[in-house]
Amino acid sequence: MKIISNLTALLLTSCLMSFASADDVYQADKNILVISAVDVGDTTFTDVSVQVQDIVSIGTNSIPNTNDVYNSANNQLTIQSVAVGVTIYKNVVVTVGKVIGVGGSQPKYQSKKLSSSSYKNSKELDFFSTDFPKDPYGYNALAATAFVFFRYPDGSQGILNSELKYNVNTETITTATRTVLTFWKKVKTNWVKSPIQINYRIPTCIHSRKILVSDFNNDGNVDFAIMCHGWDAAPFPGELATILLSQPDGSYNHEAISSDIGFWHGGASEDFNNDGFPDIVMTHTIQSPTTKYGFTVYLNDGKGNFTKTSNYIIPYFTKAFHIELVDVNGDGKFDVLAGGHDWEEQSKIMINPGNNNFENAQQINIPAILGAGVITDFVYSKTNNSLYICRTGDGQNNGTVFYEGLWLQKYDMSTKTSSSLLANSAWIDNRFNYPHKWLAWIKEDAGFIKSNWGEAIKVKIE
Repeated sequence: MKIISNLTALLLTSCLMSFASADDVYQADKNILVISAVDVGDTTFTDVSVQVQDIVSIGTNSIPNTNDVYNSANNQLTIQSVAVGVTIYKNVVVTVGKVIGVGGSQPKYQSKKLSSSSYKNSKELDFFSTDFPKDPYGYNALAATAFVFFRYPDGSQGILNSELKYNVNTETITTATRTVLTFWKKVKTNWVKSPIQINYRIPTCIHSRKILVSDFNNDGNVDFAIMCHGWDAAPFPGELATILLSQPDGSYNHEAISSDIGFWHGGASEDFNNDGFPDIVMTHTIQSPTTKYGFTVYLNDGKGNFTKTSNYIIPYFTKAFHIELVDVNGDGKFDVLAGGHDWEEQSKIMINPGNNNFENAQQINIPAILGAGVITDFVYSKTNNSLYICRTGDGQNNGTVFYEGLWLQKYDMSTKTSSSLLANSAWIDNRFNYPHKWLAWIKEDAGFIKSNWGEAIKVKIE
């Protein structure tokens, strides 16, 4: 009996890795608990079925960002979330009876410490998704104005998605429907919604463009900074940029990064003042009493509170739309990749002088591509020391249409030469049920430059 109990402990601990998105299921007629994943020491067991001996307690708190836990000392299993019929119970503790079955096992996922660099956390992932959550009809990829991939504590793939809901033709600035934030989790081969609680201290954005991933409040869990630019039509009033900060109970507080209003189209995180905490730089294209054109750096106190600083300057950009912070010259210091509208100001690389202040930094202009003057994303490949720039049409030259078409440019850092690898003014992303005529994000994966999910494009790195 003791051997069975210990085996139960081991099996259950690895099969119950179900995070807040996939509930365990209790079959009352058979008194069987079906668990998707549970950790036992260094092993994760999946698809575990056990009989329940006793229910010790049922909690009421929100679901923490941790796995289910088996305590071998008292043969008790603490379950994050369990479905009983149509009712969901949280933080349920049961005494384990007989183990009915175990589907499989694998080494327990060991989470990696997040970098201060949002570029590393989003571009240098140890996994990439070939698909995306489906729309309510279940056929087409879910619409997303901003989204980011990450890993849950149990190692499963996750997505935070910000879905656009307003319409400039039928709504006004004051009545605009705000974005909907949704957590998703990959369960086996399916994306399912994760019922992570979001505590909305402020409303969501009207229009978000980019999400940064790092541990902004230094608690070991992933946080999300959301770049918001607001109503995307005249008079372009801007709005607050927001952040989701993880809480001890597994929920997230949705707060403002600062009180500054801006057309926050892009952003990146890195440790500017070398205190070990990720700071944030954001791009904006409007002037207000609190902001000017260009880039603003906000320093993090280590708890996710940010203060604007003028100690770290990134040179003036008339209209800054995109920025990444990544080391392109191999000196261990992050450099700046900055892009906007090429017909207004040329996109460029700024080399870090060593103190993270770019005011007098060396600047390398990225050659423009006629007609494709809108930058959408950057990827730097160490493989061939080259920068890849994703572009779309600018409507200024060569008969192109603003935000239509796809161009992929390669800029060789060694030879300082530029080449156009893709140029298609009529490009359409066919993964969606309505025309997507430009590509927002790219990545490096297995020797290719690809779209950041699936393979809307695939260009060999050489």
